[in-house]
Amino acid sequence: MKKKKNLSLREEEDLFWRTHFNIHGINEVPEHVGHLNLKEADITDEQLLYIVTRIRSIDMLDLYYTTIGNEGIRHLAILESLKELRLKGNTAIDNGCMPYISQIKNLEFLHVRHTAVNVDGLKELFYSSNLKTVLVSDDDSQDNIDIKMMEITTAMPHCEFSINNIIYMPKQPWELL
Repeated sequence: MKKKKNLSLREEEDLFWRTHFNIHGINEVPEHVGHLNLKEADITDEQLLYIVTRIRSIDMLDLYYTTIGNEGIRHLAILESLKELRLKGNTAIDNGCMPYISQIKNLEFLHVRHTAVNVDGLKELFYSSNLKTVLVSDDDSQDNIDIKMMEITTAMPHCEFSINNIIYMPKQPWELL
């Protein structure tokens, strides 16, 4: 078997861009991307760092069914803007990624179904004022989810949540009468 030569960090990054995106020079990497589809891609947390240090804003980042972990999610806070983050099926992320998600600028849509993120992790998002939609799975009892979601929807009145395909929205003032 042929032994791989040791590459410098710059050579590793160049190889990453060439292999995954057919980009032959770092200066060709765009600063803004509308939809970055990495669904089912064999990408590491370190390679995600390559992306966010070169691309400054992304409208939709699709990381469905990858092996990105909490550390990779931490890198996303570097972006100047990320509107939609889709993490469905990433079993390597859990509630530990939520403080990092709360730091992502301009995040409006978050999909974390079929990950280890559950309703308890949503409390980390209380100060994420741009979030409009969050999709989550949770194995807890429906009664416990309902109780927790009362607090969460009150704290985040402009966000709609779908937990196990059940929609939770904050109560309107007239509903409290």
